[in-house]
Amino acid sequence: AYDTIAANDGVLQYKYLILSFNLITHEFKEVNLPVSIANMVASFISISKLNESLVVSAYTDDVNGLVHGVWMMGEEGDVMTSFTKLFNIKTHDESVSRVLGFTMSGEPIMETQEEFTWYGTFKIYKPCSEQINYLGINGSPGSFFIHPYTETLLLVDHSDCCIISNDS
Repeated sequence: AYDTIAANDGVLQYKYLILSFNLITHEFKEVNLPVSIANMVASFISISKLNESLVVSAYTDDVNGLVHGVWMMGEEGDVMTSFTKLFNIKTHDESVSRVLGFTMSGEPIMETQEEFTWYGTFKIYKPCSEQINYLGINGSPGSFFIHPYTETLLLVDHSDCCIISNDS
């Protein structure tokens, strides 16, 4: 989502944010993005999950040029606090299209595209060593997708999630 802000010169500016909806309380809540990415075009921002926390990533300007930054939302109890920068993904001759998710050890799984190529690649970034591991998977840019697996005991084929037994 975004807020429209009128500047002093009358030009409209946009401040991007995350709009969340609580399924229990039925309330909407605005989550402010880190300042360095709040004014960016929303299509360049990736949202994912790491250890049950919200993570955003996007390109930002750094003293070393353009880097892909990763921030995690902090929580104190049930209250979400501000984002904390975890690390920058440093690449040499390729660009990070987006962070798709994270491994169980917290390493970002990302889609990259090397310069002058038509295809995207699936890679894992190692923040400690700043190495990028190629997983041997290529595809059309924007075709990669990861969704976290969640086990559930809910019964999918019963609308009320109850098993009806004919036993008396």
